[in-house]
Amino acid sequence: MSAPGHYQTPLRSRAAITEFIAQDWRGYYSRHENFALAWDVKAYAVDILTKPEDFGLEARFDDAWAAYCEEDIEMFWRACEDAASYYLEGLYCSYPGTDQGDYEFTLCGRSGGHLCLVSWRGWSLENRNYCNREDFLAEFCVGLTFPELRDFYKAIVCMDHDLTPAKASEEVSYHIAGYRESWEIDLRDNETLRARDLEATRPDMYEGGEV
Repeated sequence: MSAPGHYQTPLRSRAAITEFIAQDWRGYYSRHENFALAWDVKAYAVDILTKPEDFGLEARFDDAWAAYCEEDIEMFWRACEDAASYYLEGLYCSYPGTDQGDYEFTLCGRSGGHLCLVSWRGWSLENRNYCNREDFLAEFCVGLTFPELRDFYKAIVCMDHDLTPAKASEEVSYHIAGYRESWEIDLRDNETLRARDLEATRPDMYEGGEV
């Protein structure tokens, strides 16, 4: 089974793979933390009105839901935490889904906007000595057998696709839709109860009711 286009791994030589892994746009550095591989996962474009197919959400509640979200200022951060838990709890796996448990992640940055790879298969990717990032990754790759290096390369390709601000925004939006589903269920239940109460107190308003 061939990988989808965005998960293709065309590089074949150790040198080319190492050069790809060491590209300098990945990584996170601060006074206290230095990870050789990290991805920007800031959720810039959250859609609170998204309606995924697996949720039975109704457009008639859009305005009320938008008002509810405006009042619940912590909802965005709860959704971020729920989206991040997939990675922080060791559930992430790369294509085709056979390597769950190989990854340890942490969030860094003032708002937790960078997802850093702490270790892969138990090998640390924390650059504790703050040495040159390219040299650090080259040394890391040297320590891998070629089959391991190929697996690591495939994992990086998958993470490059999966860990982006756009994907993060989709995940956070999805969790907010999940909160909305529970909220709408309660709202519809309340509507049903009000209708029953009205029917009981005003039977004349319903077909067949006594006058």
